[in-house]
Amino acid sequence: MKYNSILLFGAPGAGKGTQGKVLGTLSFGTRTRTGFSDDDLALMKAVADQVAIAMERKRAEEELRRTHGELELRVKERTEELATVVETLLGEIAERERMETSLLRLHRL
Repeated sequence: MKYNSILLFGAPGAGKGTQGKVLGTLSFGTRTRTGFSDDDLALMKAVADQVAIAMERKRAEEELRRTHGELELRVKERTEELATVVETLLGEIAERERMETSLLRLHRL
């Protein structure tokens, strides 16, 4: 298949870290015309922009899932640390209460 005209469009990113960067290309071609009209070009740009938005949304969703997983792990680790501290403190409180009881007994003698 021989094309008379091929136009490559970059899909500029619109989100954090991708703004103004090319995320990929879309190829539009025709075998029957020698070029593209301004309306054709506007449509191709709109398609490329929509593809870029979809790609950026997918990237953001993946980033959100990743950071959510990291946060869940950090919460779990911190909860375990706090449980250990609480257990230690409860042991210390019990020991202090035993000592107070012993001291009160000794004081009465």
